[in-house]
Amino acid sequence: AGELVWPMPLPEELRPTLDSQVADLANIGERHGGMMTAAVFLREFVGKDKAGEQIPWAHIDIAGPSFNNGRPYGYTHKQGTGCTVRTLVAYVEDILAAA
Repeated sequence: AGELVWPMPLPEELRPTLDSQVADLANIGERHGGMMTAAVFLREFVGKDKAGEQIPWAHIDIAGPSFNNGRPYGYTHKQGTGCTVRTLVAYVEDILAAA
Protein backbone atom coordinates (compact mmCIF):
# COMPACT_ATOMS: atom_id res chain seq x y z
CA ALA A 1 0.00 0.00 0.00
CA GLY A 2 3.06 2.24 0.16
CA GLU A 3 2.54 3.37 3.75
CA LEU A 4 5.56 3.04 5.99
CA VAL A 5 5.08 1.08 9.22
CA TRP A 6 7.51 -0.26 11.79
CA PRO A 7 7.09 -2.72 14.66
CA MET A 8 7.86 -1.08 17.99
CA PRO A 9 8.93 -2.79 21.21
CA LEU A 10 6.68 -3.23 24.21
CA PRO A 11 9.13 -2.45 27.03
CA GLU A 12 8.23 -4.29 30.23
CA GLU A 13 9.57 -1.35 32.25
CA LEU A 14 6.54 0.68 31.09
CA ARG A 15 4.02 -1.73 32.66
CA PRO A 16 4.48 -0.39 36.24
CA THR A 17 3.54 3.10 35.00
CA LEU A 18 0.01 1.74 34.56
CA ASP A 19 -0.33 0.57 38.16
CA SER A 20 -3.11 2.30 40.07
CA GLN A 21 -4.00 2.70 43.73
CA VAL A 22 -7.72 2.90 42.94
CA ALA A 23 -8.20 0.64 39.91
CA ASP A 24 -6.93 -2.61 38.44
CA LEU A 25 -5.11 -0.66 35.77
CA ALA A 26 -4.58 3.02 34.93
CA ASN A 27 -5.39 4.01 31.36
CA ILE A 28 -2.58 6.56 31.15
CA GLY A 29 1.05 6.28 32.08
CA GLU A 30 3.77 8.83 32.55
CA ARG A 31 4.42 11.70 30.17
CA HIS A 32 7.00 10.00 27.95
CA GLY A 33 6.61 6.92 25.78
CA GLY A 34 2.89 7.45 25.19
CA MET A 35 2.62 5.29 22.07
CA MET A 36 4.42 2.35 23.63
CA THR A 37 2.62 2.80 26.97
CA ALA A 38 -0.71 2.72 25.11
CA ALA A 39 0.32 -0.53 23.45
CA VAL A 40 1.36 -2.01 26.82
CA PHE A 41 -2.07 -0.98 28.16
CA LEU A 42 -3.90 -2.61 25.25
CA ARG A 43 -1.83 -5.79 25.60
CA GLU A 44 -3.46 -6.32 29.01
CA PHE A 45 -6.76 -7.01 27.23
CA VAL A 46 -5.51 -9.39 24.53
CA GLY A 47 -6.33 -12.95 25.45
CA LYS A 48 -5.28 -16.36 24.31
CA ASP A 49 -6.92 -18.60 21.73
CA LYS A 50 -8.42 -22.03 22.45
CA ALA A 51 -4.97 -23.61 22.15
CA GLY A 52 -3.62 -21.24 24.80
CA GLU A 53 -1.57 -19.22 22.32
CA GLN A 54 -1.40 -15.43 22.45
CA ILE A 55 -3.87 -13.91 19.98
CA PRO A 56 -1.99 -11.86 17.35
CA TRP A 57 -2.78 -8.18 17.59
CA ALA A 58 -1.51 -4.76 16.56
CA HIS A 59 -1.63 -1.28 18.01
CA ILE A 60 -1.72 1.13 15.10
CA ASP A 61 -0.84 4.53 16.51
CA ILE A 62 -1.93 7.21 14.06
CA ALA A 63 -2.02 10.26 16.33
CA GLY A 64 0.90 11.94 14.59
CA PRO A 65 0.29 11.21 10.90
CA SER A 66 -3.52 11.32 10.96
CA PHE A 67 -3.70 15.05 10.25
CA ASN A 68 -1.58 17.12 7.86
CA ASN A 69 -1.44 20.83 8.69
CA GLY A 70 1.13 21.46 5.98
CA ARG A 71 1.09 21.19 2.22
CA PRO A 72 -0.23 18.18 0.31
CA TYR A 73 2.43 15.71 -0.84
CA GLY A 74 2.18 12.50 -2.83
CA TYR A 75 -1.25 11.01 -2.23
CA THR A 76 -1.49 12.74 1.17
CA HIS A 77 -3.67 15.81 1.01
CA LYS A 78 -3.97 18.61 3.53
CA GLN A 79 -5.99 17.95 6.72
CA GLY A 80 -7.25 14.41 7.46
CA THR A 81 -4.81 11.96 5.88
CA GLY A 82 -6.58 8.62 6.12
CA CYS A 83 -3.31 7.27 7.47
CA THR A 84 -3.11 3.43 7.35
CA VAL A 85 -6.49 3.01 5.65
CA ARG A 86 -4.73 1.80 2.49
CA THR A 87 -2.59 -0.58 4.54
CA LEU A 88 -5.58 -2.05 6.39
CA VAL A 89 -7.56 -2.50 3.16
CA ALA A 90 -4.58 -4.25 1.52
CA TYR A 91 -4.21 -6.47 4.61
CA VAL A 92 -7.86 -7.55 4.51
CA GLU A 93 -7.63 -8.15 0.75
CA ASP A 94 -4.59 -10.39 1.33
CA ILE A 95 -6.45 -12.37 4.00
CA LEU A 96 -9.49 -12.81 1.76
CA ALA A 97 -7.34 -13.85 -1.21
CA ALA A 98 -5.68 -16.53 0.92
CA ALA A 99 -9.01 -17.90 2.19
